[in-house]
Amino acid sequence: MNAVNFRRLFRIAWEWFRDAGPAKEPERRSLELMQRWLSDAQREQFDTRGYFDVIGSHTGRRYRITAAPSTNIIELDSVGRPIAGWCFVPVEFLPTGDVMLAQKIALENDEQSALKVARSFAPVPARVTAAAGAGFLAQPAAELTRCERPGCETRGQTSEGAYH
Repeated sequence: MNAVNFRRLFRIAWEWFRDAGPAKEPERRSLELMQRWLSDAQREQFDTRGYFDVIGSHTGRRYRITAAPSTNIIELDSVGRPIAGWCFVPVEFLPTGDVMLAQKIALENDEQSALKVARSFAPVPARVTAAAGAGFLAQPAAELTRCERPGCETRGQTSEGAYH
């Protein structure tokens, strides 16, 4: 086998490993775990739209959790229009499904504590809804600081814990 064919074969193997191999296993497993915790209605929403709605434990407000690792919670009014965006994530990096599951559990069981450490942002109607998933893009508030975590837009810290 010559060097050109070897490099080509190596590149193909690396792309498979990167895109479908063991590197994707934590993401896949986290999404499977999250889906097991969803109600039938939430699972249907997630499977068809890429998001699911939860009801806050204290206020009864409806929140939409989109498939993203941060700036992914949209508070909705009574007719489903966005009124606020919220962002809070675990301190350590976790796969997307684990973050979404933690957000679901927090909002459904201790909404007030979750919102105490959350950062708000203004949800902006998306021009291209397919790219936005839920039809809204996150527009972080101007005072937020830059996040060091890849893919995150904001990060901050309070005495009560991490928030995004």
